[in-house]
Formats: sequence, structure tokens, C-alpha cells
Amino acid sequence: MTTVKIRLEGTNHIEDAAFTIDQGMVPKEALERIGAGLVKRIKERTRSGADVDGQAFEPYSKDYGKKRKKENKPTTPDLTYTGAMLNS
Repeated sequence: MTTVKIRLEGTNHIEDAAFTIDQGMVPKEALERIGAGLVKRIKERTRSGADVDGQAFEPYSKDYGKKRKKENKPTTPDLTYTGAMLNS
């Protein structure tokens, strides 16, 4: 039996999690837990306005920024408008 430790910084619920790999098969439960943690991390990063490299998204165009402000929506890019995309 082989034990593999996976550490994903910034994702508390799977940080320091250890998963057992038996004969090359990863338990479905472990994969679901890893997947859920990664989805959470991506959503948190995106909502904070950061891209995959941790860099801020490009600013909205002047006109689009005005439209969002008029609609009482955040003017800092976070890839949300209705929330449907990140909640899907």
C-alpha cells in the first residue's frame, strides 16, 4: 500500500489530506473530495478578481464599467454578473 499526501494551499478543507492509493486505484471518495476542493479554490480565486496565475483580471472597459456601476454591480472584474456561471 502506498500513501500519497496532497497539499493545496489556501484550501482549508483538503489541506494536508492524505489519500491511500491501493494497486493504482484512487478511491472515488478521495477523487470527489479533491475535485470539490479544487472547484472551491477556483471559485474563491475568481470571485476575488484573480486569474489562474494569481494576477488581477484586466479592467472592464469604460462603458461596461459605467453600466455595472449604474446597475449597482461591482466594477472590479470577477467574472460574475448574475452568478450563474460560477454556480453552475
